[in-house]
Amino acid sequence: MGGNKNTKIINPYQLPVSVSEALECVKKDIKDVLSSRDLELRLLFDKVSACSGKMLRTSLLLLFAANSGKITEDHKKAAASTELIHLASLLHDDVVDGSEHRRGEKSFNSVFGSKKALLMGDYLVSKALYISADCFSKNDYKSIFKVIASMSKAELLQSANKDNLEMTTEKYFHIIEAKTAELFALCCCLGCSETNNKDKAIATEFGTNFGVGYQLLNDYRNIFDNNSSLLPCDISNGYFTLPIIHCLSGKYRQEIISAIEQQDCKQIIEVLTRSGSKAEVLQHIETAAAKAIDCLSPLPDTEAKTAIINFTRSVLAV
Repeated sequence: MGGNKNTKIINPYQLPVSVSEALECVKKDIKDVLSSRDLELRLLFDKVSACSGKMLRTSLLLLFAANSGKITEDHKKAAASTELIHLASLLHDDVVDGSEHRRGEKSFNSVFGSKKALLMGDYLVSKALYISADCFSKNDYKSIFKVIASMSKAELLQSANKDNLEMTTEKYFHIIEAKTAELFALCCCLGCSETNNKDKAIATEFGTNFGVGYQLLNDYRNIFDNNSSLLPCDISNGYFTLPIIHCLSGKYRQEIISAIEQQDCKQIIEVLTRSGSKAEVLQHIETAAAKAIDCLSPLPDTEAKTAIINFTRSVLAV
């Protein structure tokens, strides 16, 4: 692995230079989409850019492309397209949840209103499909539309189960697989060669497990990394995630219900810890990460494969 430029690692997620350089190209493509000569629109686009996150899905797509042999211009367009779809989903989620903040900043809808947020989400999806029109196959497009439909259906199902004290673990996992994991799986699959069905199956299974672990980690942090006296946003919105669901299913049910009703954050965390629900979620996160890495075992040992493993361990670390 020596000093070859293609093998040098240069960032916190330990992405190879070829992937990191491609990621910068994708960021530029997205910046071009989020640009306008109109001052009014520039203000809106700048806010969307501020909502951009770690580009995990993009990174995975490019990593699997590198593992397949070479990152092409089509891979970069696909990465930009899927990232725009993800951004659109964040805008819609914040409207549905009434969220006033996103990653420590005022959310788009809290600044510009729900109407503009929904319109911006629609714009991002249309641009995502437009910029990828000449790089996606018919099957790719079918997969993209399927994932978008699954994400929307999962949000509907989550909304229908608001304040549901009988929410089951099975239904929770069904929701997070559709809401989060399917897009991760699609991104990993799009990085593979169109004709390599074996690698595509591996990438899809990896992405599903990674996505489940990532959503579990987000739900864990929403509760246990909450340093505010206010209720965690999931609980305040009536969305009971795995820590609460697990606790509701056992002998601590009445204690956790009482803590939620009293909006006592400290007591909620104490009950979840004492009941073993916190440990249960941590175990699920570790299992999801291990399953994701195990999926890669049939692939030959390459720099990109090593980078995917390191990326998984870094992102899914509690």
